[in-house]
Amino acid sequence: MLTMEAAPPVAPLGEAKAYLRIETDAEDAVLAGLMRAATGLVEAWLGRLLVARAVEERFASAGAEVRLSAGPVIALLELFATDATGGEVAVEPGDWRLALGPAGDGTVRLLRGPGRLRRARYRAGMAEDWNGLPDPLRLAVLRTVGHLHAHRDGSAEAGLPASVCQMLAPWRRLRLS
Repeated sequence: MLTMEAAPPVAPLGEAKAYLRIETDAEDAVLAGLMRAATGLVEAWLGRLLVARAVEERFASAGAEVRLSAGPVIALLELFATDATGGEVAVEPGDWRLALGPAGDGTVRLLRGPGRLRRARYRAGMAEDWNGLPDPLRLAVLRTVGHLHAHRDGSAEAGLPASVCQMLAPWRRLRLS
């Protein structure tokens, strides 16, 4: 199970308003919600977090090695395993190894110490802030905001527009199970 630090809307409100050619403040609250929704849709389609934030992941039936779900992984902050009594104990940094794949996928291996991996806290994301994202990703979020804004009545198909998917395709992370 994943829990993430609450992330503010990725795109600055002013940039989204300029993109949509909105000059008043009357729709700011609606736009903020659309920006969060657009960011969530883009992240879900990509299989990656856009802006870095803290993630906590619990492992239901992990062994001594686990692949982290969110990415790209920046750093492992804390790792916990089960002890002999079934409780939770912190694993010392020298007792685990984090391996990062070419796309930022993280795999954590327990080298020594107690039982099975139980929980990890880590930082993941493609950029530290909105301005650190590549321009096509920023534009994809703004286009998705525009799509959601234009179709607030539910008349459009759910999900991302095809043109946005094409823009995002080079950054999409696919996993084979």
